[in-house]
Amino acid sequence: MSAHASPSLDLLGADPVGNAGGPLTVSSHLWDPHSIGPVDPSWSPRAGDRVLALPRRCGGHGLARWQALGCAVTALAFDAEAHDVDYPQVAEQLEALRPQWLIAGLATWLFPHELDVLREACGRCGTRLLIDLAAVEDLVIGGLFQQELRASAPDRVGLARAMVSSALGLALALESEGVRVLFRHRGWTRSHTLVLWRPQAARAVETLAAAGLQVRSTALAWDGAGARSGLVISTRNLVRQGLGPQDMPRLASGLAGALAGLPPDRLRRRLAPLLDRSPTTLHPAGRSRPAHPRRSP
Repeated sequence: MSAHASPSLDLLGADPVGNAGGPLTVSSHLWDPHSIGPVDPSWSPRAGDRVLALPRRCGGHGLARWQALGCAVTALAFDAEAHDVDYPQVAEQLEALRPQWLIAGLATWLFPHELDVLREACGRCGTRLLIDLAAVEDLVIGGLFQQELRASAPDRVGLARAMVSSALGLALALESEGVRVLFRHRGWTRSHTLVLWRPQAARAVETLAAAGLQVRSTALAWDGAGARSGLVISTRNLVRQGLGPQDMPRLASGLAGALAGLPPDRLRRRLAPLLDRSPTTLHPAGRSRPAHPRRSP
């Protein structure tokens, strides 16, 4: 670790934006649920195709990557209260637009899609269904998320379980600290990701970064243009760095303290047992990465 770097905890999860704004490089992150496997790079949207996809304001990967390919893109209907696809409205969209492609999957992905419903609706309209799994790939491989994709690897189940149980433990601990975690009526999450509600989310990101906690803000479906009221927290990288459910109460205490305005030096003392175990350093670009990468179990 460099002399100028301060230890930090990476709660960012997977890259939420990828190469947004430019053409999409089709990889194993895109799965064809009909063949249950990665997409052939030659089998993907092309210029002139009609595409339904989830915009950023819904926690999706955005429309820009498909627009850059020259596709005619329409925002996929979204149920903000459930934080999921609005299945009845999507069926109507498919009937009305008859798109060549429907791109499912979220960057801020909390709950599995009802893939059988999407498959049936797409099948009636001759629409090809793809799923962007970038945000939840560890959980899919571990067999805990979108289990119908049958991508489970037995040696990854323990890692996936630790990510999900840590997220649920963190949600409970945050609620006990008085921090509002969204979608409680659905059990908060079934992935390694949580969404906190903060009216000034961008400012909260800076506050938490000063305390050594790396998170990101996101627009929520009900936010106005340019507004961001969601804080996205993932346990994905924490578990990879050796933390687990037993550490979540202390982490929640630190998050709550930071959001309540406690000075960064006091927060760092509160989080010291976790920061001292973390191999993560904060880099000038504002992203975190492991100083000494560890192999996944």
